[in-house]
Amino acid sequence: MLSPIGTEVTYELTKTSNESNNITKIKKVEPIGQVGVTGNGNIKSNYNDPSVVKRIAFSMCQTISRMFFTYTGRKPRDLEDINGLAGIFYNWVLSGIVQDNPHFRDQVSRCYYSLQLAVECMVFTNLGIASKEQVMDAAEVFLGPLIIFTDEPPF
Repeated sequence: MLSPIGTEVTYELTKTSNESNNITKIKKVEPIGQVGVTGNGNIKSNYNDPSVVKRIAFSMCQTISRMFFTYTGRKPRDLEDINGLAGIFYNWVLSGIVQDNPHFRDQVSRCYYSLQLAVECMVFTNLGIASKEQVMDAAEVFLGPLIIFTDEPPF
């Protein structure tokens, strides 16, 4: 079966005894990280796929939740305490962001990275960041200056 013109392939090239090229072992190149191919042969990316972005966001919020417990010195009673706080942070991250926005992933990641920065700033006790509400307030402050770098809202 012939591939369409422009299809990327790998192959082995050897010289024959009369110095001409002999091409063998032709194989179509499969892009790394390919999720699927559309009907017209284009690669379907999951970069801005809302379900993928949301899973990543929740996972980041779990990490931020664990960091919150660590920095506050509070001990979670069980793993659900970590997931519960992660859920609160996750809801904050996604609030106000439209998932069909072409910048969905970027906006979501800016929010969870702002949360992470706010939690990491808890070690600076003079900043007064000690509760989950104060973490989210501080994250809002960190998001503010990001608007100067883009025409889109930071979250």
